[in-house]
This record gives sequence, C-alpha cells and structure tokens, in this order.
Amino acid sequence: MNFIDELTWRGMIHQMMPGTKEQLEKEMTTAYLGIDPTADSLHIGHLVGVMMLKHFQRSGHKPIALVGGATGMIGDPSMKSQERKLLDEETLRHNQEAIKKQLSKFLDFDSDEPNAAEMVNNYDWMKNFSFLDFIRDVGKHITVNYMMAKDSVKKRLSGESQQGMSFTEFSYQLVQGYDFLNLYREKNCKLQLGGSDQWGNITTGTELIRRTLSGGDALHRLDEETLLQVMDGVPQHEIAMSDITSGELKLVDLLTDKAPVFPSKGEMRKMAQQGGLSINKEKVTDPYSIVTADMLLAGKYILAQRGKKNYFLLIAK
Repeated sequence: MNFIDELTWRGMIHQMMPGTKEQLEKEMTTAYLGIDPTADSLHIGHLVGVMMLKHFQRSGHKPIALVGGATGMIGDPSMKSQERKLLDEETLRHNQEAIKKQLSKFLDFDSDEPNAAEMVNNYDWMKNFSFLDFIRDVGKHITVNYMMAKDSVKKRLSGESQQGMSFTEFSYQLVQGYDFLNLYREKNCKLQLGGSDQWGNITTGTELIRRTLSGGDALHRLDEETLLQVMDGVPQHEIAMSDITSGELKLVDLLTDKAPVFPSKGEMRKMAQQGGLSINKEKVTDPYSIVTADMLLAGKYILAQRGKKNYFLLIAK
C-alpha cells in the first residue's frame, strides 16, 4: 500500500514537503503526529490524525504518537483567537494515559515488527530543560522575523483578535520544532504529520533540524541524500577529486582558484583571521592548511562558510 497515493485518493493531503513520496518509497520511514492532551479522550478533531497514523503503519512505515505533555502546558496559538487555560501536570498525566489506551485500539504498539508503533511524551525531554539552556541551544537557531511570519502569529497580532499573544504562546513553535529535532536525533524520525493548521509549526521543525545539523560532527554523520536536503538552496560548485586527494592543495587556493567562495586570497586571509571562515561548520584560522580527503562529507562534499550567512557546497568529482 502506497501511503501518499492512499491519502491522495482519500483527499487527506493539503501540503507536503518536496521529496516526501520519494523518501517513503525508498525505505521504511518513521513519522510522528502530535496530540495535545487537553482532555482525557480523543475527539472528532483527532480522527484524521489517527487515520493518518493507521494508514502509515499499514503502509509498512513506523508511526510515533507524540502526546504533548510539555506543549499541552503552553497551548498552540494556531487557529485560536485567545489563549487556553494551562493544565497542571497531574491532569496532563491522567489525560495521556487515557489517550494511550484509546490509541492502542487503532495502532499496533506490541508486535515485534520493525514498524511497531511507539508512544512518546515530549514532557520527558522538556522537563529538565532550563529556560537559559533552551534559548541558548534552540532559540538561537530561529530568528524572530521567521517566527513572526507564521500565519498563526500574524493573525493574532494583526488586530483580528483583541487578546494579543503572550510570550508563552509565541514560544510554542520553538518547543514543537524541538520535538521534531529530538525525534530526528533519537529515533531517526524524518517526517511529521499534522493538520493544515500545523504547517507553520512543522516547517519550523524542519528549519530547526536544518540549522542545528549544520554543525561539523553532525554533518559527518549525514548520508548523501539527507545532506543534500539539509543544504537545499546552497550555491554549489564542482571541484576535482584529484585536487582534494593530492595532498598538495592549500585551502586558500581551493576557495579562490578552484571555487569562487572568496573573490581574492587577501579577503580570505582577512576573513580567516577574523574568525569568519569555516569548513564543515568548524572554524579555520589558517588559510594555508592542506585540504585532505578527511574533509569530505558523504565522500564527496565540502561545506564552506564565508561570514555568518554565506554557505557554499563544493562537490568533488
């Protein structure tokens, strides 16, 4: 059973990220869907989401039901004109257990198959996250301009509502975005499912993954396809593999003569001295260091960074 074809036939697809169908056809894929535990029972609003998880598992893929113990304490501003009352932890735990029991009637949590369903609770990884750690490790990757552009935020600030928006609700998309990042890291979860009102939160998660995994050690762990997805839109330049493996090519020559990352060697030297040169997200201060095959990501790529925002993907052939 093809998941995308099945949902298309049922009229259940509103938007999806490019490459989703190809990913699902390539391998068994893990996806998650979030459920806020605002009551001790699933309701009609959960029907489509549960159906998606069910069809996802029937298609041979692995579903994760994320019960939002942490996000449920905040309240999602999407499609709402005013803030919800915040629930205490005891009420949330009660609601989560009741929802899990109901979901077990639709999803197979107990089989030994590799695509057995799992249930997770984002409170488990958020409860020990201090505010300072969160804004330092997560908040720094997403700009306020990016967050303000989301429809859920714009509508609440445009005068359509008299309630405005608290910082608590404004931060919601960062918390949900971190859910996606955490599940990507811990469970290789590559897809998030949700209603059309969740599109802004979903894309915040993909952006957070892209920006966070641009770190040097993380980059080396990515396979070629994932690396290219993360670097989608970054200017690309071809270089000769023989130059990389020669053991004679200096970095300053690679990034000026072989690929136009810098307009001149003088500018590259100056940028390196000021800490504005990075290779694979690791700062380089010596422009005359020798290029080696160890620098290659997925065996053929080098990510060069000029300043804070200018990236270039070099492809060795």
